[in-house]
Amino acid sequence: MRARSDWHPAVTEDAVMRACARRLTSLDNPGFCLACGDEVEGVEPDACEYACEACGEAEVFGCEELMMEVA
Repeated sequence: MRARSDWHPAVTEDAVMRACARRLTSLDNPGFCLACGDEVEGVEPDACEYACEACGEAEVFGCEELMMEVA
């Protein structure tokens, strides 16, 4: 995983926390691409280095995996 300082600016602590809360209260499974900042749906909470459909980089992580880095 990239160092937190290298994450796309759109992937903020607040965005990750909201995504985790949404996952617990709905059928959403959000994750984020650390390269382009895209929010990706259908990602397992502990996903690591999935390919991003938007930019092609293997930088998609599940919201709970990212939560461990921001908390």
